[in-house]
Amino acid sequence: MNPNDVDEFLRSSVTEFELPVTLFNGGPLLISTDDSTVSREDIVGIVQQWMELDKGKNDEIPQEVQEWLARVKESYGLHRNHRNHRISTGKTIPEIYEEVERLALDTERIPEVREILKSLIAEQELPIAIFHRGFEIIILADDGTHYRNDEMLELEALLKKEGLDVRVRHSGFRLTRTETGSSDIQFLKIQEIAILLQSMVEKYGLRVKLLHEGFKLEKDQENRINIAEVKEIALRLTLMTGIDFSAGGYGMGPKKDVKQGWTSEINWNSVTLFIRSYY
Repeated sequence: MNPNDVDEFLRSSVTEFELPVTLFNGGPLLISTDDSTVSREDIVGIVQQWMELDKGKNDEIPQEVQEWLARVKESYGLHRNHRNHRISTGKTIPEIYEEVERLALDTERIPEVREILKSLIAEQELPIAIFHRGFEIIILADDGTHYRNDEMLELEALLKKEGLDVRVRHSGFRLTRTETGSSDIQFLKIQEIAILLQSMVEKYGLRVKLLHEGFKLEKDQENRINIAEVKEIALRLTLMTGIDFSAGGYGMGPKKDVKQGWTSEINWNSVTLFIRSYY
C-alpha cells in the first residue's frame, strides 16, 4: 500500500459518490525539527533539485496539454516544474501526528459546530449560506518505510546525499469543494469514504484521519455586509467551540460581475473560515 494506491481509491470514490470536489494529492511532507531559517533554505534547495528531476517526464504528453498545464501553474504562482509538497520545521513526527489526531477529533464535532455557526448567522439575520470548504485525508504511518512512493524515495535520496536530517512522510489528500456556487459536500459521504479506506489500510499498520478544512460562507454581492461582521462571528465560533477559526480569503468573484464602487470588504461573495493546519 502506497500513496498512489490511496490516490486511485479516492479518485474512484469521488466519482462513485458523485462528490462536488476536486482531489489534490498533497505529495511528500518534509519534516525537520530545526526551525532555523538556514535549515528551511537547505530544504527548499533540495526541493528545487527534486523538481528538476521531473523534467522530461512529460515528454509523452501532447504539447498543447503541456502548454495548458504550464499556464495553469503560472496562474497559481507555481514553478513550471512544480510538484506538490509541504515543509514542516520545528516539530517532530510524533508532535505532528498528535496535532493530526487532535484535529481529527475536532472534525467529528463538525455537524454540531455547523449548527452553532448557523445560529450565529441567524442571530444577526444575515443572508449568508454555509458550505464545507473541504476535507483532508491523512494517512499516519508509524514506520515510514511502509507507506512511500517513488517521489518520496527520490527526496529521501537527495536529502541523504546532502546529509540533511529531514524525515519524509506523505502530506495527505485534499478534497476541496469544486467552486463557489456549486452544491455542498455531504459530510456523511466523506466519512464513509474514510471508513472504507481505513478498512483497506489497517492491515499495513496505517491509520486514516479525516480533517475538516473549515467553512465557506457565500452571499450575493448586492448584499452589503462588512467583513468585520464575519470576523466577529469567527471569533465567537472559536470561543464557543474551542476550535481555532479565522476569517479570510474573501473576494468579489469574476471582475465582469463587479460594479463600480463595490469593495471586497462589503460586496464580497465568499469568505473562508479557516482552521489552523497541522504542519
